[in-house]
Amino acid sequence: MARPFSAAIVSNPLGPRRYRPVRRAAAGLALLGGLAITLPEFLGIGAAGLGPFQWAGLSLVFSTLLVAIGLGRIDGRRLLLGCSLGIAAALIAFGLGWHGSDLSGLLWSAREKVAGPQRLGIYQMDPRLGWRHEPDSSTVHEHLDFKAHYTIDAAGNRVLPQVAEPRGRIVLMGCSFTFGHGVDDNQTYAAQLASGPWRDWQLENLAVSGWGTSQAYLRLEQRLQQPPLPDLVLYGWLATHAQRNERRRSWLELLDLFGRRNPLVTWPPDQPPQSKLIGPRDGVDDSPSLRAAEQEQSVRLLVAIDQLCRQHGVRFACVLLANQSTTEDGVTDPLVARLKEQNVMVIDARRVQGSYFLHDGHPQADWHAAMARFLAADPMIQSALSPNR
Repeated sequence: MARPFSAAIVSNPLGPRRYRPVRRAAAGLALLGGLAITLPEFLGIGAAGLGPFQWAGLSLVFSTLLVAIGLGRIDGRRLLLGCSLGIAAALIAFGLGWHGSDLSGLLWSAREKVAGPQRLGIYQMDPRLGWRHEPDSSTVHEHLDFKAHYTIDAAGNRVLPQVAEPRGRIVLMGCSFTFGHGVDDNQTYAAQLASGPWRDWQLENLAVSGWGTSQAYLRLEQRLQQPPLPDLVLYGWLATHAQRNERRRSWLELLDLFGRRNPLVTWPPDQPPQSKLIGPRDGVDDSPSLRAAEQEQSVRLLVAIDQLCRQHGVRFACVLLANQSTTEDGVTDPLVARLKEQNVMVIDARRVQGSYFLHDGHPQADWHAAMARFLAADPMIQSALSPNR
């Protein structure tokens, strides 16, 4: 009695001869499909890492490969289980991608939660600022989205070209956007200004990732005590800086993961401003009163920076940056109205267009290039740098 066809497939390790070309062709197509899906990602074409649709496609290819190779070689139940697992993984990956989730980002975030945030080795603790750059240090920052080289000079600033006989000096202050998080030394907007339209000026990039307006104020106090004085100080403002200037607990807890403390500047009556480092135990949870305090503190700090510059005959401008390609953040516009009442010069650069890293959120090199062009063409900055001002 002839055995059923299914029994022949399971029992015969080679399977029916007439199905060998089909199996081989299917296996070849599956492998080619897998390479077509994954190879561009491994070669760095497009976003770094495997995205959700790549994982979905890879899972489907894996299922096809199991069917192709396993036909007649694997027990039917194991074959069914393998195919089911592959198809289930594909459906889950496709569902996550359809809803805007990103498997690469999720895996990266999970790794950071287990291993902790990356230590770059270019920072040192500071009793007044909380943390600052370690002079003469360098590192390679490897992230899911980028691989960037950071170099810190002898003064503790991100390296910029040195000018033998400069027309004057321009100081740039701010956070990771001005520092150039995620881009190489020569790609920051400070570096592009220094090597391009402002090549006759000596630029200093005093920005540090994670800093707020408190650190900018305290660091500028130090810088203005060191000759030669700058001709212009530009501070790159982000709406998130307001949350770094007061006692927001979530920000202090994030800094605590790096062992850092944040400076809080206070304003005693009839006394000079005071500062102290605070941590999570000093924090306050989000509330309308906290947001109002953050707004007030940010205004006071920016006005104090402007007054410091005026006392030393230095021009100052607050440059408004955008976290993403939007001009609406709910914090900046009220702050700008207050600054204009105090005659603080404000330059709105929120409309500068550029790309942002998918998983990281920081601007890419094209944003820095656009920012450099914007600042070089700004009439208020040109007037401030004019020899006849």
